[in-house]
Amino acid sequence: ALEDFDDAVRTDIAIALRKYPDAGAVDNLVTILTNGSGPETKQAAIDTLNHYAENSLVNGLAARLIELLVDPKVINHEDRLRIVQLLKKPALIKQVKEADQYDNLPHKIYLFYEEKETNDMVRDELNQLLLVLEE
Repeated sequence: ALEDFDDAVRTDIAIALRKYPDAGAVDNLVTILTNGSGPETKQAAIDTLNHYAENSLVNGLAARLIELLVDPKVINHEDRLRIVQLLKKPALIKQVKEADQYDNLPHKIYLFYEEKETNDMVRDELNQLLLVLEE
């Protein structure tokens, strides 16, 4: 249902997945962040993904979100902004800090900030994220 053509259906399913978690839905929830879904649907997906991270229902979500963030195919700055705002949630900050040191997630964020991101709003959010990760 997360792939339904109707945005309202995707929104309702994303909300329902908070009450009835399904780790198998994570791929589709992540996809919603950068597809043609409307803002309400994207926010519902963000809230559900954050819920999953807070309740340890999905491991490695932060790494997946960082890979999505740095993907050059994600051209909409509003989508990148939403991804960074999700990465700033405490449960995902914890995942970044606890990730395998060889994944070097903070460095990937830093390189993206320094070399790729051009939108000022996204850069501001990335800067805030990097400051939190330094603590």
